[in-house]
Amino acid sequence: METGVPVAHPEVTMWQAPVPPPLIVGRKFDPPDVRWHAGHRGVDICPGVGTVVRAPRAGLVIYAGPLAHTNVISVRHRDGLRTTFQPVTPLVSPRQWVAAGTALGTLEPGHEGNCLHWGVKMGRDTYLNPLVLLAGQPVLKPWDEPDA
Repeated sequence: METGVPVAHPEVTMWQAPVPPPLIVGRKFDPPDVRWHAGHRGVDICPGVGTVVRAPRAGLVIYAGPLAHTNVISVRHRDGLRTTFQPVTPLVSPRQWVAAGTALGTLEPGHEGNCLHWGVKMGRDTYLNPLVLLAGQPVLKPWDEPDA
C-alpha cells in the first residue's frame, strides 16, 4: 500500500494546516499493511476542543454530519483526494464548495485525547499521511564533498 505523496498531483504542495500551529500530534499516521487490517489511517492533531477546523485546500463538501455517533466532515478535492475530519461540529453542508482556509467546523471532545482525526484518501483504499502533504515532497540535492 502506498503511503507517500502521489507525485502525479501537481497541487500536492498547496496544502495548509487545518488548525493553527503548533501542530501537536497525539497519534501518528500508521496505515495497515493490508487494507482490511487494523491501523491508524490518518493523524490525530491536538489543538484543543473548540478550535476551528479549516479546509486545507479548496474542494466540495461531500459529507457533513453524524456517522456512527461522531460528527464527520469529508471534502473531495479537484484531484480526487478526499480529506476527512472528526469529531467536528459542521459549519458547512454537503454539496458546498469551500476555498482553502474556509471554516469547516469546530473540534468536539471525544476522540482520543480530544484530538482532531485528519485523514486523506486517494482512490478506494489508499491512505496518505496528511502531514507529508503539508510539508510537500522532500527534494534531495546532491551532496558536494568538501575540498580537502
